[in-house]
Amino acid sequence: MKNMQPEEYIRYQIRNILKQPLNEAQTKVLGGGGRGGRYPKELMDLFGGDKVGDLMSRKNPGGLMSKLNVSSASGDDDYQRIMSVLKQGVSGHDAMKAVYGDSFTAKDDGNGRKGVYVTVSGITTASGRFFLRELLTAAVGSGFMNLDGHVRVEITGDGVIIYPVKNETERWGGETSETTQTPEAS
Repeated sequence: MKNMQPEEYIRYQIRNILKQPLNEAQTKVLGGGGRGGRYPKELMDLFGGDKVGDLMSRKNPGGLMSKLNVSSASGDDDYQRIMSVLKQGVSGHDAMKAVYGDSFTAKDDGNGRKGVYVTVSGITTASGRFFLRELLTAAVGSGFMNLDGHVRVEITGDGVIIYPVKNETERWGGETSETTQTPEAS
């Protein structure tokens, strides 16, 4: 490694990073990531970091759950457990209440999938999605919420839709993220 050129060293480091497995919380909570923009300072402080990688949701998920007054998720299915964590996490701190209020609306995608629609105010919808995703990631990472499948967090309109899925390709409305289909032989 000592005699490597800078470009070789960078490639070596990238390969090592890509080999590292994701933790369960990162694979259970699906949805768009940060776009590299700035997030509101008050929420970044609440979540415990100046940088996304330093957030408590990733480094100390149990500590974040305590800070937001979240206890274990309750409910018989993933949808109920997701609702339980969202309601506790948002009502547990004034900064979260200011952004999300108590505007949780139950939705159905027309194909039997239940989800919760959350309106966002005072920050961008992308930032709203980011902090809800981090809340759910911390809940899974700390063991406060166990899921049978995954949870997807997406922007829709002026809010965020959050819903359980059995596999990573499922989308709201019955769509999947895979667009190719094998035609049947005639």
